[in-house]
Amino acid sequence: MALSVECCAAGHRLRGEGSDLELVNRFLAHLGTRSFSAATVRAYAYDLLNFLRFLADHRAAGQLAGCGGTAALRAPCGPSWHARPS
Repeated sequence: MALSVECCAAGHRLRGEGSDLELVNRFLAHLGTRSFSAATVRAYAYDLLNFLRFLADHRAAGQLAGCGGTAALRAPCGPSWHARPS
């Protein structure tokens, strides 16, 4: 899944493939309609990009298998999901 942030006429949006992109881009559009600054929307876009990459990496490694999607955020499946890198 190759994801990136792009700046378009509507503001910053995520580009790539994935089932979550439509929802993420709708959220970013929502921030724009609520008059959040362009810098804030850009920062959210990059935060969400990193979060989606994190999820993709952990799904690929099998660490989120059986967790029921976002349930992994409440109860981590793997023992080292929050460990600092060595």
